[in-house]
Amino acid sequence: MNYFVRRLSLTQQKLLCDKLALESGSLYSKTLEYFWVTVDSFKKWTKPSELMRLFNSHNIHAHSADASVQSFCGAVKSWKRVKKTVPTAKPPKRTKKYFSVIWKSSAIRVKKNQLILSNGRNTEPLVINWKYAEVPVLVTMRWAGKNYELVCCYKQSGPVQNLSTEIPVGVDLGQIHVASCSDGTILNGRLIRSLRQGRDRSVSILDSRISSKRKGSRKRR
Repeated sequence: MNYFVRRLSLTQQKLLCDKLALESGSLYSKTLEYFWVTVDSFKKWTKPSELMRLFNSHNIHAHSADASVQSFCGAVKSWKRVKKTVPTAKPPKRTKKYFSVIWKSSAIRVKKNQLILSNGRNTEPLVINWKYAEVPVLVTMRWAGKNYELVCCYKQSGPVQNLSTEIPVGVDLGQIHVASCSDGTILNGRLIRSLRQGRDRSVSILDSRISSKRKGSRKRR
């Protein structure tokens, strides 16, 4: 089974996107506050299934609401795993006014070259043009700096077709560098690392020389 991702920029329907992101952020923040109050007051770590029953919304799809709650639970799980090797790692305690919205397969359908993302009975669906034959299995809406974008994940069980303009990329997670991406060519980062170390050493030498000069003097300049 092959999985692919497409990113689509949303230049329209900003009001609807803001409403959905605001609702998702509210759910995330409510979950976060309840979770930590329960931990501080009763020393109880609430399970994700319990939190999903407690917090839901009528303004976004039920499974999208569950995804917002699960996002916080995933952040807590990651923090607990990292804390084993990095004791100073901080837990997720910052509330979100806006947060990404996730649609699962139950809220996704394609009809007449349009991708329709359901948002429950009280909110109109998010509809965008969709020129591809595949139906995504997971769609995430997030803020991309200037506008919203959709990250569509879909699977293809057969051979890869009609992807002449798309290049598969492999990602290797490392300890020194967060991620190294490659489209087939193996690149060595030792040269870049040596240049960076040389630059840092030169800057350190210059800083030590500058610090010995009187402020405002000609030699310091």
